[in-house]
Amino acid sequence: MSLSDLLGSAWQGLHAASNPDETAAAEGLEDCLVFFAWSDGTTQARVLSGRGKDLEAAWAQGTRALEAQGTGMPRDLRVDWVRRVRPLRWAAFKDGLDFPAAEGLAFDARCESALLAPQVDSQRHRLLNAPTDDDTTVWAFQTRAVHVDASGVHVLAADGHRELQPIDVALLRRLVAAGADHLAARVQADGALAPRTPDADAPRAADHAHAVHALLGAWDSAQAETRQAAIHRAPARLTRTLIRPAALPNDTHVACLVEPGSSDTSLGANAACIGALVRYTELSRDRRYLPLLDQLARTVLHMQDPISGRFAHTLHHPSMAEKAEAPGDACEDDQAIVALLRLYALTGNRRWFGAVEKAFEHFVAVGYANAQDHALCRATSAFVRYRPEPRHFQFGLQNLHASLDFALAQTTAVAALPAQLAAGAELVARLDANPAQQPLLDGLDRAALHRALLHSMQRLADSHTGPERAMFFAQPAAVEGSFFGDTAQALGGAMACLKLVQAPAGAPVRRRAPA
Repeated sequence: MSLSDLLGSAWQGLHAASNPDETAAAEGLEDCLVFFAWSDGTTQARVLSGRGKDLEAAWAQGTRALEAQGTGMPRDLRVDWVRRVRPLRWAAFKDGLDFPAAEGLAFDARCESALLAPQVDSQRHRLLNAPTDDDTTVWAFQTRAVHVDASGVHVLAADGHRELQPIDVALLRRLVAAGADHLAARVQADGALAPRTPDADAPRAADHAHAVHALLGAWDSAQAETRQAAIHRAPARLTRTLIRPAALPNDTHVACLVEPGSSDTSLGANAACIGALVRYTELSRDRRYLPLLDQLARTVLHMQDPISGRFAHTLHHPSMAEKAEAPGDACEDDQAIVALLRLYALTGNRRWFGAVEKAFEHFVAVGYANAQDHALCRATSAFVRYRPEPRHFQFGLQNLHASLDFALAQTTAVAALPAQLAAGAELVARLDANPAQQPLLDGLDRAALHRALLHSMQRLADSHTGPERAMFFAQPAAVEGSFFGDTAQALGGAMACLKLVQAPAGAPVRRRAPA
């Protein structure tokens, strides 16, 4: 599309999304301010602005400046009309940088020096380390925006993302495909995982393991050649370079994923390795990794107290002694249970199942059923397939109930939540199918569960990086399709939601999704 075509479409789209009675100037500004951003899809977007007494005047000034730039044939054009400006302390704005930006940032009251919201995301690392005094006044601004590309005009929601379709199978499939393609594109020739952006920290060994696990989980026989190649290169690096041998105090030979530099090995990282290699074995029917899987699982069992069933979360390598000062992430318990049960399903080794039973006794003893920060719905849903006892279902339902208010209160994505809530819905469906156990569901707020599921899915979709945000990064194609934060975990959540929505257990969610 030519620049004039893009501008014409953007003008129509902005007018269609506007209220005829609203003033042209934003609350907090004397004149009308419009930002224009354009990109060819391979390089970072350039941004300029137009001002005037009304929208037409600001548009005319901005388009004249844009045409004078010699933009060629942009692939993307984004136009942001500033609607509200508010002052705040730098410390308050900086606190929000852990989440996708929904507001732009200006360093003066007239927004002469400003960053649009997706520019804030693209410069997050620089802003976090900026030598700015916490009490300095800055200005946050909200915009009404449209993005135009070859697919058409897209009115952007208040948070700057395209207004998404209702959560359904088609949308979830697109999110899964985009996330998997993004991860695959980051796998380099030697199998290493590149950073999400050039200024981001290098991925940890644990990040690599979780990415491999997510890629294999998203396996599709019709997937692109790039993803196929990455699925072979990334596990090879995992097994040949990142997983290291070790010996336990009793001289048992084991293996574990070791973080370079720290020489630490974590419960969650080893669980991700087990999950990834089990999936690889299932897909390829190649059993070469079974001995390595046995050694990784022995490490996980070494991390479990043989009496209480409690898991340690971090060990030193090569001593394999517990790192007492590292509490770890409660999600790692869930990951370890799911990994051991998948390995048990593959091999039939009762030792792995025994460790799971012991862990559940610990979870019950310490009250994890009522702790919203110990989401164990995935683990419980997997466990009751083998131990469908009322007390285990009750544990899972209590844990699910403890998570609902937390899930509904989230204003941004929590990558682990969708998969946990989807597992909770599967747990409920399993009880529904068994008349003798249906009384266990008395008191469950099903409507709240379905609202929480849809809310967490929507927040997950909101964290997806589409072209309207990717264009502001140095390498737009490398960022597009990713999720803000942990793409591998978000991809796992999208896959869990897709599986649920396609299954009978997802029928209530499908009915509640807005048309």
